[in-house]
Order: sequence, then structure tokens, then C-alpha cells
Amino acid sequence: MKKIIALLLISVLVGTSMGSIVHAEEKIPSAFWTLIKTEDALRSGDNLHAQIENWEAIIALFDDWSDDNSQKLGIVTPRYLFIAEAYEELLDYDSAVETLKRYIYYATILEEKGEWDQFARLGAEAKIINLSVDLDLYMERPVNDTDPYYGAKGEPTHGVYFGATYDRDPRILGYDRTKIASHFPKKDSHHLIYLEFGTEITDFNHYFEHAKASNTGIMLAWNAYEVYDDMSVHKDYIQRTAAYIKSLDLPVFVRYAGEFNIAEGFEDAKGFVENFKYLATEIRKQAPNAIIVWSPNEISDSTRDLMDYYPGDAYVDWVGMSSYTFYYHGTKTDWGSLQESIDNQYFTGSKANPLSKVRSIIELFGDRKPIMLSENGIAHYSKMADEDFTNWAKVQLRRAYDYIPLKYPQVKAMFYFNTDDNVTKNNSYALYENETINELYNSIVSNNQFLSQHGATSESIFGKLASNVTIHLPEQETYAFKTYTILPDSLEAKVIYTLNGNQIAERNEIPYTYTLNSEKLKIGENTLTIDAYNSDGQKIKSKSYTLEYTADRPSDWALESIYLAKSNGILSGTGNGKVSPQDTATVEQALMILNRILESQL
Repeated sequence: MKKIIALLLISVLVGTSMGSIVHAEEKIPSAFWTLIKTEDALRSGDNLHAQIENWEAIIALFDDWSDDNSQKLGIVTPRYLFIAEAYEELLDYDSAVETLKRYIYYATILEEKGEWDQFARLGAEAKIINLSVDLDLYMERPVNDTDPYYGAKGEPTHGVYFGATYDRDPRILGYDRTKIASHFPKKDSHHLIYLEFGTEITDFNHYFEHAKASNTGIMLAWNAYEVYDDMSVHKDYIQRTAAYIKSLDLPVFVRYAGEFNIAEGFEDAKGFVENFKYLATEIRKQAPNAIIVWSPNEISDSTRDLMDYYPGDAYVDWVGMSSYTFYYHGTKTDWGSLQESIDNQYFTGSKANPLSKVRSIIELFGDRKPIMLSENGIAHYSKMADEDFTNWAKVQLRRAYDYIPLKYPQVKAMFYFNTDDNVTKNNSYALYENETINELYNSIVSNNQFLSQHGATSESIFGKLASNVTIHLPEQETYAFKTYTILPDSLEAKVIYTLNGNQIAERNEIPYTYTLNSEKLKIGENTLTIDAYNSDGQKIKSKSYTLEYTADRPSDWALESIYLAKSNGILSGTGNGKVSPQDTATVEQALMILNRILESQL
């Protein structure tokens, strides 16, 4: 930061593109120069609060100036970034995010004026995602009509379809369920199978026959590598493929030309849309069991607008995406001064987080279409750096498979790319190459949120609780909770549960599950607090919830009376004879007490 401040000083004094100070359009306030000297003096120290205060004072001098004034833009915009960075160092992430929003406002003006490129804004937008600290409590409950459901073709009302590739797994080399079960005990709902456009689907008949034998659906990744000027040239081939899909009598997700928004050969967005519409129409004519998936990469090429590639709701049943999480971006382990910017932009390194990657597409389409990760993977090994990332990958896998369905119930299918070949030239995602990751994957998908059959549904869901209202608990013996939190620059967090001021649990592993026994609750309102600590043991965020518990047992005011009643033998024969102030009584016991009291007075 000190180097940046020094460069800023030079730009202010000589009048660079940050703002033409020398040829002033308006008179710079005299206090500005005093504050600049203070800024220069502070940059040699570590008093971040003083630096923030001084930068804010500089910004305030220009409050009355027009926001598109070049001088103001040159002075104010970078200082908002410096303030945000200082708040980040102070672990005050909420303030950092709010400051970055102000920075983006001015950076956008500079972009519109042609003085800055889009990357300043895009980098800050990505950083906001990385610095936003969510701390949310989820409780298991029965499903209901308010949960996301779109009535799309093949959509489960609740739960997540799942599956993977197995044909390149040397332990399996195909889709024989008997072989698959040896390494993936829980049956998956769909197999992920690849087909190159132009290749006859019958060439892989043995894969599909195994799917039929186990009554397993298909996620057909139909890869293409160019936009065709005239898609009708391929009409016969498309119709043959559609006829075969129909003959399978299985649900088949059809993902044509995945990752078109980053792939060479798809620069022509309009041509791609026409290709997609043609194929979707022809497939639907012949294969009623086909489900059309439009599936970009989770991050688009900076020169392409994702929405230019969308063919329209009428041609799309599901929206998918390819989403991979890896530690190193590209072919370098060290990008020097660009490292933080790259990690923020591409969600790599310490900023890696699968939820950050999927967020944009879910926000764009999650209110109208079910979402799937039509292809995803967590890199446990960097081939480029010859570096093992197993421990890092374990956390990322939990984030992806535990947290994405929890935070985004719009996501209703996840398919894992269990492969290591030339396509994955920089990283390995293969489950068969890492027993630890393979076992963790099996453990996570074993929960009832992941469905073993197309058309199945789960009967319960973990619903997000509101912290600003009283939550009325249903009468039951236990309550299962999960906490969602991912802390900036902290691979693992610690979550502490506190009930009515008393710590009741400490969890160190996603999804920080805790099962609360109703006996710990008092009648009436209870306060359940969750605190999130980073890997250095610093508390980052806290949130409290009011839980109202009403059950067939006495309120606190009656405990003393019950204690005395038991001590005097009035409850004799109703228990083991041991008495404690925490003992409770049912309505039937209370009526018995009253009856015995009346009898004793007669």
C-alpha cells in the first residue's frame, strides 16, 4: 500500500491522468495540501485508523464538486480503494465492502469517460464478493411450497441430482454399476458422458446400456468447437442422435457446446444462438425424454457478454455451468504485483471459493430456471507446479458440495469431472487419484439431499433462519442446525454455538453441524448465538437468533413448585425418585399433582 500511496502523491503533484491538478478547473481547497503532507507522513507508519481518517478528510473536501469532475475523480477514486484496503487489514470487512462500492461508483464514471478500463471496476466487484462475510444459520425442516421450484422438465421438487464420469477412471473404465459401487457406494442419479459433435452416439452404446441396466439418467455433454453457418447441414446427424436418445427411455440432459463463452470458435454470439435454437428444436421433436441444458463457463471471456449467448427461455429447460476450483491461475505460481488482482478476479489462491464462482450465473437465472453444475471439479494437485493440495481441496470440496445446495437451493444437479488427462493440463481433479478426496466426496453425497434416482425428491431441507424475527420452534426432540460462513483469506473457520449465554458447541468443519436437544431449551424465548472465528482465532462476525419454544412442560416459574412437590412425595411413583431443579412435568403429571393436593386437603 505504501508504494501505491507514493505513486498517488506523484500523480497529484505533477498532474497525471488521475486528474489534471496543474490546469485546475476549480480551485483546490487550501486544506488539501496540509492533508497531503499528513498523508505522506502517515504512509511511513502503521496507524491505519489515522490513515483512514486522513483519506476521508481529503475526500470530504470535494463533496460539493460534481462527481464527473476530472480533478475530483483523480483525487477521490484511488483513495476510496486505499481506505477499503486499510479496513481489510483491520478485518473490518463490512466497512471495506461499503467503501469498495463507493470506489466502483467513481471507477465506473472514469470508465465511461474513457480514462480507465473495465478491469478496475471488475476487480473491485470481485473483491466485494471475496470480502463479503455471510454468517447464516440454517435449520432442518420439512419441505414446503415456498422452496424454489420452477416446474421445469426433469426438475426435482427438492434435492440435488448428482453423478460423475467413470469411463476414464482406471478402476472402472465404463459405467458398469457393479464396478462403480466399489468406489462410489451411493448410487448416483445420472452418469456424465461425453460425445463429440459429429461422432455417432451409437459408438458408446455400451455406456448407455449400462445406464439402462441400472436405471440411471444421463448427463450428455455434447461438445462442439465452432459456430456453424448452416446448422441444417447436420440435420440428419442430429435426428439420428435424437432418435437414439428417445430409444434409451431414460431421462437425458442434453448440454450442447458447453463453455461457449470462453471457447475459441464461438466468438459469433448470434450464430451460436441460432445453432442452439436449431438443435434444441430438432431434439425436442423426436426425443420427449431429452432435457435441454444451456451451459456456459462460470466466468466469461472479458470480451463477451454472456447474455448475448442466451437463446431465450423457450429453448432452455435448465441453466448449467462449468465450474472448477484450483489454486494457481494459468501457468504461473507467482504473478508478482498482479497476484492479488488475479486471485480476486479469478477466485484463485487465498481467494479461491467455489461459491464465489457460481454466484453470478445463479443471480442471473436462479429466479426462472433450475441451475446445475453440469461439470465441476476441485483440483487436489497442481501438475504445473508439482504440488499437492489435498488439505486445501478438502475444504473446497465441502464448500462446493455442502454449501452450494445449502445457500443456493436453486442448484438441483451437480456432476463431477472425475478425470485427469490432457484436457486438465494444469491440474488434476480425478477422484481416483486421491483416496482422501474420493472418500470425502462419498461422505458428502451420502446425505439425503443428494438423490439416487431421477424423479426422486428429498423430504426435508435446511432452511435459512431470519435473525430479525422470533422463530417459533416446532415441538420435537431435536433440532439440526448448519452454519454457513466463509471468512476472507481464511481457509478454515471455527464456529461456536451459545445458548442463553452458555457455550454449547464448537465446530471446526463445514458445515458446522449442531444438533440441539430440546431439553436444553427453556420455555419461552431462547437466544441462540453463532460466532465465527478466523484461522488466527480472531472473532470476525456474530449473529443471534431468538427461538421461541413452547412444549408440554412447565415454564421456568413453575420449577421451584415442582421441586417442592417432588421433595414432599406428591410426585411419588412418577420417576426414579431423584430430584433436580431442572426436572419437568407433563400436563398429565401436573393434573395428578393438583388432584393429590386436593385429596390431601379433604
